[in-house]
Amino acid sequence: MSLDSWDSVLTIVSMVVASILAIVLAVTLVLTAAALGRVRRAAAQLPGGLEAAADNTASLPDQIPTINSALTAIQDGLDSVDTSVLGIARAYGLVR
Repeated sequence: MSLDSWDSVLTIVSMVVASILAIVLAVTLVLTAAALGRVRRAAAQLPGGLEAAADNTASLPDQIPTINSALTAIQDGLDSVDTSVLGIARAYGLVR
């Protein structure tokens, strides 16, 4: 092959590689734009979800003392059961 032939081949190969790179770049940009569109839609829904969460939990500060009292009563009952079970275990020599 002559030098002009190699130049032609290298020019064609360079053009093919450049075309492939341009296509890959274009596809990547389109996919990135689509992903950003999905993110934008999800982010647009975020304020509504946060407002709903705030509305759903607004009454919790008022209910915490009641919940605390109920949990304290449950704990006292479980402590009593624990003491009884421990006494039974000691009576049977299972623990010291």
